[in-house]
Amino acid sequence: MLFDLRNHGTSDGTATSMGVHEAEDVMAAFAFLSAQPDPERIGLYGVSMGGAAILRAMPHLPQARFAIVESTYADIHEVVGAGITRHTGLASFPFAQIIIWMLGNEAGADLSQLVIVESVQQIAPRPLLILHGAADPLIPVRQAQILYEAAGEPKVFHSFANGVHGGLHSVQAKDYERTVLDFIRQYL
Repeated sequence: MLFDLRNHGTSDGTATSMGVHEAEDVMAAFAFLSAQPDPERIGLYGVSMGGAAILRAMPHLPQARFAIVESTYADIHEVVGAGITRHTGLASFPFAQIIIWMLGNEAGADLSQLVIVESVQQIAPRPLLILHGAADPLIPVRQAQILYEAAGEPKVFHSFANGVHGGLHSVQAKDYERTVLDFIRQYL
């Protein structure tokens, strides 16, 4: 099943909460799939904020068999702060906190909840595959490494040397397909 998170694609919505409310969308999609035939074979896959939403939802979905995330952040505060410094030369404090507060206010969400590393610690013993591009200009590969370090076993981390944000398949298709399909075959 492919679906659009709120305020994306053809879904309704006017604000994005960077994974806070979007985790509810993941749980709703999972509930729908769970009512279909073969509900014990459901794994979750998300890219960027979609990966954050999946990782936030996983502790509430014990029936989900595995998670695969691509280009996902561990802590939105660090990512926004680094982006501010990279693009403006300004220190992240207090600007990152102000931007995060403004985004959260607009979305009706407490974005301080977006320390995804806390959710990833609750996924094991279900398997987790973390994919990230070493050349990602938006979310540094260190964010994926933080997720990997926090995750319990079983877990796999795969970095793509020339990978950018959210387009790993288009950069190294064969390596990407082999990594993802091997993981799914092993755990599903």
